Amino acid sequence: MIDLGKVALFEVAVKHDGEPVTSPLNKPNLLKKILREISKVCKLTVLKTSTHQFEPYGVTSLFLLSESHLSIHTWPEHGKFAMDVYSCNNNYSEMEIENIIRKYLPVEHIQIEIKNRVFKDIIK
Repeated sequence: MIDLGKVALFEVAVKHDGEPVTSPLNKPNLLKKILREISKVCKLTVLKTSTHQFEPYGVTSLFLLSESHLSIHTWPEHGKFAMDVYSCNNNYSEMEIENIIRKYLPVEHIQIEIKNRVFKDIIK
C-alpha cells in the first residue's frame, strides 16, 4: 500500500444578498488571497496560479503546487463554492483551512470530506 497524500473537499455556502455581481464569490483577488493564505499556513509551495473570471459572474482559480494543487470554483448566484486541497503532504489541518475561509467569507454552512489517496494493488 502506497500513501500518496490526501484531498480535502470543501463545499461551502455563504450569506449573500441575491446579487451575484457584488458577491464576495465574484471577487477573484479575494479568492486568490484566501488560496495564498491557505498555501502559506499549510506550508505548500505554489509553482503557478491561474484564475478566470466568468461572465456575467463566477470565478475559478487554480494553484499548482509542488505537492499537488488547490482549486476553487464559485457559483455567486447560489452563494456557493467548491474548493479542493490536494497534497502529498498530509500535515495540513482542515480546521486551519476552515478558519481561513471563515476569516474572509460570511459562511453559513461548510461541509468537508477527506479522501486519502492510497493505492493498494495498482502501484507496486
